[in-house]
Amino acid sequence: MGLIRLILALTVVYGHLHIYIPGFKSFGNEVAVQTFFVISGFYMTLVLNEKYLPKPGIYWAFIKNRILRLYPSYAVVCVVSLVIGLILASNGHPTEFFKAWSGDPVTANFGTKALAAITHFTIIGQDLPLFMAQDAGGAMYWTANFQQAPYGIWKLWINPPAWSLGLELMFYSIAPFLVRRSLKQVVPIILACYLLRMVIKYYFHLGDDPWSYRFFPTELSSFLLGTVAYHIYKKKVNMEWIKGKESAIIAAGIAALMLAPYIPHFKALFYP
Repeated sequence: MGLIRLILALTVVYGHLHIYIPGFKSFGNEVAVQTFFVISGFYMTLVLNEKYLPKPGIYWAFIKNRILRLYPSYAVVCVVSLVIGLILASNGHPTEFFKAWSGDPVTANFGTKALAAITHFTIIGQDLPLFMAQDAGGAMYWTANFQQAPYGIWKLWINPPAWSLGLELMFYSIAPFLVRRSLKQVVPIILACYLLRMVIKYYFHLGDDPWSYRFFPTELSSFLLGTVAYHIYKKKVNMEWIKGKESAIIAAGIAALMLAPYIPHFKALFYP
């Protein structure tokens, strides 16, 4: 599992570097990130069902452990990014982060900078910049596509890819209330998330980034697919509540959900 996560991490890095290696084709950042979410869902279901058994105070013990595992590595990456940015800026090649904080091309107002500062220190809300932009006066506003906004506030974040950590934290906060449930309770939630994804894309016409794989209410399905994988891994699927043809239908549905990002027709349905 560690090797898989390493490959996924390198895939994301490769995608952000915007380089081309002859003969090598990446399966894309979106699939890599969502696969990370599935793995995270599997591990969180594993530890919550086998280590953090229900008892007084266990919720906060779980949250504390997640914070201690997540924040140190996040802080190191931020410091390294800041040092590299300072070196580049001193040589006349400032990064987008340094340009944005210096007011080039727009000076962010106090509220925008406060949001950036708070989310830098807490990680909570790191995904918000991808649903927002700023006007010529530096004030924030909601936008359907941050990539088309003239002044993206994501540039104020020293490590923009950390948006996925914001989603991870949201999942950690609710995982103890979800992943201990049976499959007949988890699967409908997954289906509801996919239905919401379809409504957002086809009714509201929001199928592009960030709605395609950064919106937590729909990405919750990826985390919960990890929960399904855990139940399969532990062979705890209770077959008493599915009989005859229903078992085949449910099995096919679960398989389709888990394989959706890798099948062209499904990918066309859920990705831009």
